[in-house]
Amino acid sequence: MFKRNIFSTRFKTLRTAHLLSMLQLADLLGLKSSGSVSNFETQKMIPSSDVLLTIADLFAISIDWLVGRSNIPYSHETILELEEQHLQRLALEIDKDENLRDFGYNYVEKNSIYLNPDMRFKNFSLPVRANIIFLLSWCQIETDFFNTMQFPFKNNKFSDVIKRFIFIWESSESTTMRRKIAMKHFDELGKLLTTREITTPIFDITKKTDNL
Repeated sequence: MFKRNIFSTRFKTLRTAHLLSMLQLADLLGLKSSGSVSNFETQKMIPSSDVLLTIADLFAISIDWLVGRSNIPYSHETILELEEQHLQRLALEIDKDENLRDFGYNYVEKNSIYLNPDMRFKNFSLPVRANIIFLLSWCQIETDFFNTMQFPFKNNKFSDVIKRFIFIWESSESTTMRRKIAMKHFDELGKLLTTREITTPIFDITKKTDNL
């Protein structure tokens, strides 16, 4: 059973713990406006099954926890599946990009224990692994966005690009600020992937945070 009040509370907790404004979260989830996020948080609307899955994948949390069927937010099986999806995508990108092959992969391979599943399970807590998935998702979305901004006619429909420009133009955040936030998260991700052991999450959904 979908428990609307629990979903609203937990959805807002995810947003504030990850230091996201309503506009930022709407963009990450592919929603038309921040109004949808506001409506979810105030119980005026409930998400479609597709949006619910997108929320769960973005934050690497259990859908059962999100809708109030469980009090356990993180599942090893769910997080492992998402990790494998991200690592496979990264491997494909590395194969296509000569610079990544020459520098990026070698750097990560030498400095990260994250690529080794056994070491990952031993040295990273589930909340931290969920944080890494969130940052990987954010960085992928932002990379796609800035590629679109720089090469608006490459592998994109013209109408979709125009809609994207209009959305950014009408939003309260400039692309400069967005780029700064993205670079901050790239930096956080790099530190997480090259740290030998970390158990305390950057984004802790168990702690109360100020509303954004």
